[in-house]
Amino acid sequence: MSNYDVIIIGAGPGGIFAAYELVEKAPELKVAVFEAAIHWRRENAQSMERRLRAV
Repeated sequence: MSNYDVIIIGAGPGGIFAAYELVEKAPELKVAVFEAAIHWRRENAQSMERRLRAV
């Protein structure tokens, strides 16, 4: 089991933006983003692919 400093529930615009801000302002934090929807917006992932890696 992995340990995270921050867990964000929901990969919508708010969740993705929160993850982005955390990674920008505190890169030492280990951030996880969880999404329950099967079909989530591809644009969200593409905008963050350089900053967040899939878990």
